[in-house]
Amino acid sequence: MLEVIGDDYASSENSRALLSAVRSTAHQFADPAISAVVGGETAEGVDANAVIEDGLPAVVAVMLAVIYLLLLITFRSVFLPVKAILMNLLSLGATYGVLVLVFQHGFGADLFGYAQYGHLQNFVPVLLLAILFSLSTDYEVFLLNRIREEHDAGQDNATSVANGLARTAPLISGAAALMIAVFGAFAFTGILPIQQLGFGLALAIALDATLIRLVVVPASMRLMGRWNWWLPGRKPRPPAARPSRTEPAAAAETAAETAAARTAAETAAAER
Repeated sequence: MLEVIGDDYASSENSRALLSAVRSTAHQFADPAISAVVGGETAEGVDANAVIEDGLPAVVAVMLAVIYLLLLITFRSVFLPVKAILMNLLSLGATYGVLVLVFQHGFGADLFGYAQYGHLQNFVPVLLLAILFSLSTDYEVFLLNRIREEHDAGQDNATSVANGLARTAPLISGAAALMIAVFGAFAFTGILPIQQLGFGLALAIALDATLIRLVVVPASMRLMGRWNWWLPGRKPRPPAARPSRTEPAAAAETAAETAAARTAAETAAAER
């Protein structure tokens, strides 16, 4: 066993370059009778990154497919699940961008007291992906379910979206405020991976509950119009029937009008 000790921290560029050099040298001495294995903290991190990178596309594909099918069955719409997934990806992408700016490039790191190592912990983006997609889909179900109830009750698309947003906004905003407070506390723990995870979750929920749910989602549904509820083979909803007067109501109204006219005539006669 040979020990090679670098002069930099485990995840630095120098340590990874040293790992590549050691592995290249070790493979030169390998033959059918001797196998060379290179370990250590740097090797574990590099190998873990490779495993995550190889498995991530399949994980994302399965997750998106399951979310799409569940929302398709729930709302009986082809395009609403697509819109929901795109909104979630928009929120997640913005969160990743801010995390890279703060923790990788150091923008605002001094303001929050974060140490700068020039990278994100390898498991943080994966955990954020899973947690944020579940939370965002939860918000989406609350909002869309209320909008669908308004639409099924006979409201037009614009009114359904406005009423659904107005009635779910307090619930979504209240839940978001609680989670932002909890996850925001994680961002000041002093442990870098937990800081990154807490900061990312608090930021993503803040974006999702404000810009995404209050602005982007209603605007997109307003623009989509009737395509929000399109499903092959689904019959279009008939226009809402206007309430008509029933015969007893019409008779009562006629009697009231006759009585009012008689009273007016009697009053005029008395005045004369």
